[in-house]
Amino acid sequence: MMSSTIRHIAIALFGIWILASCSGQKGLAYKNMAQNYQQESVLMRPDFTVQHINDSITRLHFRVSSSELLYSRELGSDTFKTAFRVQYNFIKSFDEEIVLDSGVVIVKDQMLEMVDKRITGSIDVKTKSVNGILYITALDMVRNYDYTDFIRIKRESGKGRQDFAIFDMDGNRLFSPYLRPGQQVKIVHRDLDSAQLIGRHYNRDFPMPAPPYVITNQETFDYRADSIFLIDLNAPITIPDKGFFHLQLDSNQAAGITLFAFDESFPYITRVEQLMPPMRYITSSREYEALESKKQVDEFWIRNASSPERAKHLIANYYGRVEDANRFFSSYHPGWKTDRGIIYTVFGPPNIIYKSENGETWIYGDENSMLSYNFNFVRVENPFTDNDFALNRSSVYRYSWSQAVDTWRQGRVFNVSDVQRAQDEAQRQLTRPYFWY
Repeated sequence: MMSSTIRHIAIALFGIWILASCSGQKGLAYKNMAQNYQQESVLMRPDFTVQHINDSITRLHFRVSSSELLYSRELGSDTFKTAFRVQYNFIKSFDEEIVLDSGVVIVKDQMLEMVDKRITGSIDVKTKSVNGILYITALDMVRNYDYTDFIRIKRESGKGRQDFAIFDMDGNRLFSPYLRPGQQVKIVHRDLDSAQLIGRHYNRDFPMPAPPYVITNQETFDYRADSIFLIDLNAPITIPDKGFFHLQLDSNQAAGITLFAFDESFPYITRVEQLMPPMRYITSSREYEALESKKQVDEFWIRNASSPERAKHLIANYYGRVEDANRFFSSYHPGWKTDRGIIYTVFGPPNIIYKSENGETWIYGDENSMLSYNFNFVRVENPFTDNDFALNRSSVYRYSWSQAVDTWRQGRVFNVSDVQRAQDEAQRQLTRPYFWY
């Protein structure tokens, strides 16, 4: 990607900036955050990351592709221009709207011919040595389209993941810890120019999650590393072919930064051998064991879709969801193999998502209807990632799961509209006039 020359206009906001986008005075926990896990309907999806600069300041870094912004050209001008705004509120928690700091930065860009490039910038947040929620709104000022996101701010005595930053060998800041096998990167600490990091390499093969109605005993993660090594801070680190690195300044604390490697093409599905595993969610044991080639995969989809054309539609949607699950839900294993990933792949993106300090609630359909599908996920605290969630499994999900799987096997894509149609039909039955003959 080409680099971008940008002009920043930083504006400090004083006083309290009310979260107008939240519902009433109920806080961020009552705001529908479904946009975060939608792909097709979202026009732009900026990248955000943070690094603590010192004990009181956290720097929010952002990046957006110019292809996701709308550029305009004034009459008689040869220059295309755009403006992009990032606002933040640092609040105490999801449930409390106490604003600890707020601010905004406006980035302007122009070019003579349209090319795809990355527009980057940053803004300092007064986090004042406390944990909280950084609530971010990014706005394309030409299109008047916004996107909201949040980052949990966590301070760990200068030794946590938010005290580090990752850079490629060209000095470009990386916004994700999910890297290519064999890639070289540098790790930079907020304070230290040199130190020895303790590296722990984990190479594990995690099982696929069970269906949501199957109640299983969650296995405790074995924190014993497969190998331990020392590395100098700022020295190049080569990402392994498989597994993940957990890098620490202090072996007596769990805090550190983790680098993950899944596949060269991650989050995309590009090889034949990647097609079979996600199909376990909608196949019987016998069908799954028989999938040994792309030909057999294609035959399964064509047989259930009744035609090659419909099969292509099913395949594109199913594996599109697998790739989106990798983007949104990856932790120390690929997103499609997580609890949120299995629900997202089979049911699709929910139309309502509520997030809290301890988890997420997904709702498919009208939340006031008894026919809605509700899934509750609990945050799992671990030293490797802030993106690990476990589903509260229940036998009540057996019917909804079978409905969704049967829909796929009947040659149709299951999504939230299937739930909404069932709710609408039930409502019509309730309101239909009753005649006595």
